[in-house]
Amino acid sequence: MKALLERLSTPRWVLYCSIAYFMGQATMMLSVGEVMSDLLRLQLAFTPETYHAITEQWSPNEWVQYQRHFLPDFFFPWLYAIFLFSWLARHLLLAGKTGVWNAFLLLPWMSAFADCVENLLHLWMIQSPELVSLLITGCSLISLFKWLVALGLVLVLSALELVRLRSR
Repeated sequence: MKALLERLSTPRWVLYCSIAYFMGQATMMLSVGEVMSDLLRLQLAFTPETYHAITEQWSPNEWVQYQRHFLPDFFFPWLYAIFLFSWLARHLLLAGKTGVWNAFLLLPWMSAFADCVENLLHLWMIQSPELVSLLITGCSLISLFKWLVALGLVLVLSALELVRLRSR
């Protein structure tokens, strides 16, 4: 396990993963088009009323854009998971943290999994609008978890990176 972590946490690997992540992010942004500004609000709608207030204003073209974004959005979470995993593994190894600390390496994968579950629930709500009232709160909680973990990791890892660079 340690040999795999060492390989996946090299600066070059982290750089490659970050490039793949940013290319994936650009693809995602292009795929959602005009509904980009509504996506975060939709993901964190929490109530059927909020969900419907957002989606009922969409044109047929915006619905197509929203539905079209799901294909890359089942792949993209795994890009950010491998990026965050490799970056986190790098900092754990640099700090000499092993053993129980390796449990933190599950966080990027948990976030990616939550993202995919959220996507499935949103697709289900598109296909069966009567389920929105049943699913929206749980879907929003899953999305909140995804965002807290992913953004939390980015903030912590960015801070660790700044500290590491300043101590050179």
